Amino acid sequence: MPEKNKRSSSIELLRVLCMLFIIADHFAGQSGIREGGLPAAGYYEALSSLSRVACSVFVIISAWFDAEREEFRLEKLGRVWLTAFMYLVPVTFFLYRRSLASGLQLYTALLPLEGGSLWFVSCFLQLQCLAPALKLLVRKQKRLSESLLLFFGITLTGYATLTGRQGVFTSDLWVMIYLYTLTLYWKRWGSGTPKPRACAAVFFPLWALLLAFRLFSSARGYTTLMAYSETFRSCMQSLPNMALAYCLFFGFLGWDRRESRIVSTMASCTLGVYCFHQIPAFYPVLWTKLLQSTAHAALLSGGARLLYTVCAILLTALLGTAVELLRARLSRLLIEDRKWYRRLCERFNRFVNEAVRV
Repeated sequence: MPEKNKRSSSIELLRVLCMLFIIADHFAGQSGIREGGLPAAGYYEALSSLSRVACSVFVIISAWFDAEREEFRLEKLGRVWLTAFMYLVPVTFFLYRRSLASGLQLYTALLPLEGGSLWFVSCFLQLQCLAPALKLLVRKQKRLSESLLLFFGITLTGYATLTGRQGVFTSDLWVMIYLYTLTLYWKRWGSGTPKPRACAAVFFPLWALLLAFRLFSSARGYTTLMAYSETFRSCMQSLPNMALAYCLFFGFLGWDRRESRIVSTMASCTLGVYCFHQIPAFYPVLWTKLLQSTAHAALLSGGARLLYTVCAILLTALLGTAVELLRARLSRLLIEDRKWYRRLCERFNRFVNEAVRV
């Protein structure tokens, strides 16, 4: 891999932070720990506010570091699918045998599709299948790329931002394609990247403004404004969400920090941590049985409850990282390091890359 295409330690740290943002949103929303009334409401709103921003950041990171890698690599696609497969299938099959899961759920676990158990993995797999065509489009058809980006910028981002609704583009795959293509275009044809201080100057005031807007509409009981503000929090295609994602990415991209082995290890496990803590049949057990969220919600309040929430989020990340390290090692031993798998990837890569060049 070329030196300029390596991910810096600051980007690896960003990946870890984004995973913490996602865990925080899931824990706050699924465990029953959320507490009403100020300032606790603001605390939990802040924890939940950057989850979809983090999803956008993961797509941006993938596009930025894939932009100069013209050749398709099945290994990357296979690694994503194997990660989801090894978490979802054993649990879903166990539930299926006990008549607690349907055949459709087992099918989507075997072949993650949109609407499946892990929506981000499903959309990301489809995005990676489209990646060679998107890179070819941006590289060879600049004018067409600009026209498509403008069209989707208006109909996808503009519509959602102005109306608070998703419109016809209800699938998150559309916005992931848009973000991926926009980032590819920025990397190839852009005139440079924003400075970290400029990104921070936009990110923190915008984040604070959106939080204040949401808290104000909630405190006043303005249901229409609450629904509108929810678009900015949960809709990846809304302009504030995209602005926060790009500010985070470019802020960390331009930040020169010393390499950390711990951060790099945790960053390599982010996808596995996501799968681990969001297995549909497992996360209720994780929150209520292992972390005892229901009991702590009844016993704790104020600062103690807030501290417990932070500890639960960090513990989930650490536990998920440990499990993912074991899963990744098992995956390499059984599949990824096997000669038959490498030959399969080489042949498929050659077929796709030759087709794209033609």
